Amino acid sequence: MPHFYSHQHEKVFGKITVTPKPWWRNFIRLGDYSIFPYFVMGTIEFTVEFEKLPEPSNSPFKYTICEKLGDGSYQNILTIEHNKVQVKGLAECTGDTKFFISRSNRPIEGSEQLGKTLFFDNILSLNTYVFGIGGIIISAILSCIVGIILSLVVFRPFWEIWIPTN
Repeated sequence: MPHFYSHQHEKVFGKITVTPKPWWRNFIRLGDYSIFPYFVMGTIEFTVEFEKLPEPSNSPFKYTICEKLGDGSYQNILTIEHNKVQVKGLAECTGDTKFFISRSNRPIEGSEQLGKTLFFDNILSLNTYVFGIGGIIISAILSCIVGIILSLVVFRPFWEIWIPTN
């Protein structure tokens, strides 16, 4: 299940609120988890609201929101310049996909441990869900059909075949 992380007391940004988009992903939730999964080549979209922005500094490094894909590659999504930003990314491959705040112009391996995680999910292919859930539904239907057929058959104990009972 996709997990959206909101942070109450972050040192640089204050309170960080993450809201999934579209509205139906936020409709039924279990805590910070959305029950609707993401699939490969699906769009991951959410809104991030910051209580305050960091003080401007002379450092060439800005705070950015980055994405770590399932294959281990990284990409910058956007630079944080406003209190409310729309984050939109693509789940390009299966595996653990993570969106996080980084303080670098180029995210490198291990940079997600230093930043704040905003989103995490293990992206699976659509076939995994179709064949997994489809297999469960088909086996349930076949079990019901076999149960109905077996309820119509009258079984006689083997001794009644040789010993007549009137």
